[in-house]
Amino acid sequence: MNSNYEYLDVPRWVNVLFILSSIITLCIAGFIYTGALITLLVGIPAVVALLLWLTTTYHYSAPHSIMPWYIGAVLVLLIQHAEQWHFNYAEQLNAAFPQFFSAPVVFNEAIFLSIFPMAGLSLFLALATSFYLRRPLGNYMAWLAFVWSIASGLSPFMFALLQSGGVSYFPGMLGGILTTALGVWGCKLLLNIKYNVNEGYGHA
Repeated sequence: MNSNYEYLDVPRWVNVLFILSSIITLCIAGFIYTGALITLLVGIPAVVALLLWLTTTYHYSAPHSIMPWYIGAVLVLLIQHAEQWHFNYAEQLNAAFPQFFSAPVVFNEAIFLSIFPMAGLSLFLALATSFYLRRPLGNYMAWLAFVWSIASGLSPFMFALLQSGGVSYFPGMLGGILTTALGVWGCKLLLNIKYNVNEGYGHA
């Protein structure tokens, strides 16, 4: 049996165009329906991950050894989102920053669950295969998972400091400690990858 696998490769710039167009589309839709604050929470990590990817693993493959940290980051994000849901994250965000959620903008618990735990984490898990196969898009998703973890971990602390009425607990702070730590560690691993001109995408 032939053990060689054939992959349908596309030019790497196609991946860049796909990611960039997806970010722009999601940010426009997010701004219209959920407002500027939620759009920034999604858009900033996506753009930062894109820039880091273009200067690192866009040019070479990330090793399989990072895969457990990738899955771990996704699972810890799920734990943080469970904390946020339990303590009414969307409701407290509306109360703390009402200027960002005036009509027709809507952000409630159902929308929070749809965007972050369901759509976001499902996307990370669905594209984990692409990362395992060491495809360019998968390498971007690795950067996004780790940068997203840092942003998701730090944002509750930022909201706690900026909310009116003084500093107090904000949903997601407990889980945010671990998500931030995993995100920083994952970024460090990706930055430490050595460039190998003989190692191409799609090979073990």
